[in-house]
Amino acid sequence: MDNRIFPERAIIKTKNGEFHLKITINKDRNTNQPHSYSVNLGSRTTKCIQMDVPSIKNESKYGYLIWVKKNENKENDCALEIYNETNLTQFMVLLGLTIARDINPTLQGMRLKDDSGFDCDLPNNKTWKVSMREMYIAFHKKSWYEEFFNAKMIHNYNDYILLKKNFNNETKKPQYFNFINDDLNELLTPIYNSTNTWDEFFQELSKIYGKNKCAVVYPWVNHALDFVFENKSYHEQTLWVINFEENIKTPLIPFESYIDNVKYGGHRKTRRKNNYKKIFYGRNIPEIMNFQYKKFL
Repeated sequence: MDNRIFPERAIIKTKNGEFHLKITINKDRNTNQPHSYSVNLGSRTTKCIQMDVPSIKNESKYGYLIWVKKNENKENDCALEIYNETNLTQFMVLLGLTIARDINPTLQGMRLKDDSGFDCDLPNNKTWKVSMREMYIAFHKKSWYEEFFNAKMIHNYNDYILLKKNFNNETKKPQYFNFINDDLNELLTPIYNSTNTWDEFFQELSKIYGKNKCAVVYPWVNHALDFVFENKSYHEQTLWVINFEENIKTPLIPFESYIDNVKYGGHRKTRRKNNYKKIFYGRNIPEIMNFQYKKFL
């Protein structure tokens, strides 16, 4: 029996700021004992990290990282008070993982679905949500979770690691590549021809286009990764796991906590508009062919 008591709401104080924590107990209908805990970390108004943590008596030794809000390029609203905003998102994830292990010390890892996106400004004066996973793999040869937390793909991980070597394999970069759009073909083909591998090409694009690289790469990045991963679609797989054992990238974050006694208006509830956007992929949007990239850039 898990008789430990966790506060429903608490303030978490760390060297990088103070965060609001909310814990909801999910109980078994038959035994009335906790089988898991729903954990939210962020501010009072914003859920920045959401997790499902199994109780100690639960047979599962893996929690589930449901949601991570990445908004480091905008005014941050994920903490009550920020002292140091550098790498705040990574810090919050590590803090969340620490709290999860504090709730359940037997936890072996955290599973997640890496389907996150970010806003990309495109030449049609629209901002679309695009896949962060694939963009990050293209420019860093790793996913965001892989880079910062040593996450591993749940299925076909060894094959994925092996095929990533194709980023630096000259034979996997075809002599000719269609960039979907006429302007992009004219702008990018000379750069493409001057580089030997996909990795060299992506790094050159990053140097040349900087903050606009998302708009430039977005229409065709999936097709390029098809060549790298030999049409195995590993770059499109979303199921990953962060294991804690022997993982130097998941250190425990020191924190102090105190109960949050602020009242939240009795039975009144404030409904917030859902601003989540569907992720779009370049291969699914035919009007990209008509974008005026020269004018945009």
